[in-house]
Amino acid sequence: FAEGCFRNLAKYHTAMETEHLFAYSERQSPSYVMPAMFELTDGCAICEMPLTRTKLGPNSENDKKRGGFLDYWAWYRGVPFAIEVKHSWYSLNGEGMEKTCERWEEADQQLKNVRKWWISEGSDFFMRLNLLILVFWSKGEWSQPNGEKGTTFSPTTHRKEDFDYHGYIIDYLEPEPNLWSYWLLPSNMIQIDDYYYPAVGIFGRLDRMKR
Repeated sequence: FAEGCFRNLAKYHTAMETEHLFAYSERQSPSYVMPAMFELTDGCAICEMPLTRTKLGPNSENDKKRGGFLDYWAWYRGVPFAIEVKHSWYSLNGEGMEKTCERWEEADQQLKNVRKWWISEGSDFFMRLNLLILVFWSKGEWSQPNGEKGTTFSPTTHRKEDFDYHGYIIDYLEPEPNLWSYWLLPSNMIQIDDYYYPAVGIFGRLDRMKR
């Protein structure tokens, strides 16, 4: 399911031709995440599903509950999926990981608070998917190492350590993702005004939860 979502996200982005779909904020993400998921499901997927979550905080009472919303709920091959999606940015000068880690951990906590009995109704278990869309960016004009405008993006365009994805990004995220994919964008999608966005990383944490 997650692999299919990754493929569909890339497919929808390519269809935009010169528009960088992921350069928009998280508020716009349902417009491409929902179609990517729905195409794979058994015909059932909901965005912003209202849920009952456990009450948290020092003033909480065990017998009280509060309402909440799950980003996405989907039914795939007879298995329910509870999904939270976050969108974040990583500057090629090394900035942005602190905020990205906070958003990743926030999504993980939101998924932990989902009432298992409710989301898994009709199944003995459900899958919990934490999904992060990370856009790499920098200010300036994109070019290849030789200074010429390229037709494809090369990881050597900037310092090699900036594109050591697994060694740098993965190690910062807690809990550690067990799914990831990287997309080096075609040259016609990289430059937008005074900024360039050469790559997108999609990270996921998929866990099976008993009802």
